[in-house]
Amino acid sequence: MHHYAKKTLPRNLAATCSLLIVLFGLIFIGSSTAAKAVSPANHVAIVDTVYTQVDTQPEYPGGIGAFYKLVGQIVRYPREDRDRGIQGTVIVTFVVEPDGALSNIKAVRGPSEALKQEAVRVVTVLSATKWQPGVKDGQAVRAIYTIPLKFAYQSFNTETDQNKVFDNPFRQVEFPGGAEALGDFISENIRYPKDDLDKGLTGKVMLSLIVEPDGSLTHIKATEGPSEAMKAEAIRLMKTSPKWKPGVMNDGMAVRVSYNLPVEFKLPAAQSK
Repeated sequence: MHHYAKKTLPRNLAATCSLLIVLFGLIFIGSSTAAKAVSPANHVAIVDTVYTQVDTQPEYPGGIGAFYKLVGQIVRYPREDRDRGIQGTVIVTFVVEPDGALSNIKAVRGPSEALKQEAVRVVTVLSATKWQPGVKDGQAVRAIYTIPLKFAYQSFNTETDQNKVFDNPFRQVEFPGGAEALGDFISENIRYPKDDLDKGLTGKVMLSLIVEPDGSLTHIKATEGPSEAMKAEAIRLMKTSPKWKPGVMNDGMAVRVSYNLPVEFKLPAAQSK
């Protein structure tokens, strides 16, 4: 059996084991002043710095668009707020830990307590997937992140809304197999315009389209892009897309949904060197 000598903290040190964390601003807006927190588990004055400004911001795997897409799939609009027509944006803050886990998830502002609680619940559920941590001076650090979650309830009237196009259904549209399958579909079927390929031209074409209740795509338009040839190719590509999972309202009614989709043109690895 091993015996360990006990170490006693100086009284003046033990008396200072409580430290308030102050959160300022939106995503990494503010000075380089770091907030500090004391580990509450053992009340030992071990201080970890929580940064409001870092060299590389934390990021959800797949980007913030992927995060919001998942939010749309699991969010539950509080019935009382829906019935009262309460809507708006909830501001949620949390700390992205060096290992990508989330802690201190809080709703700091929102239209109602119910919406704030739902926003915290959604972020907590999605925290099962670890983020890419913030980086400062080449090291992963604890970093504050702030994100807005918009609640906008849209009802569906069978008699008057047959042709209405929604942008925020209860359940968002989805390519069959999800975002990864969509990426595979694009990369496997896209045809790089020869003139653009010879010029080494790259970039993204932004498409707007409508996902119909049966999952088909209509009104496919290129709103911007590096060249007319790339815009035409992106439109051609999505016209060959299989049917999507349609958007659905809270009563289970499939509806027409507007959707924006970026199609990226990247040079083949051999040519990009």
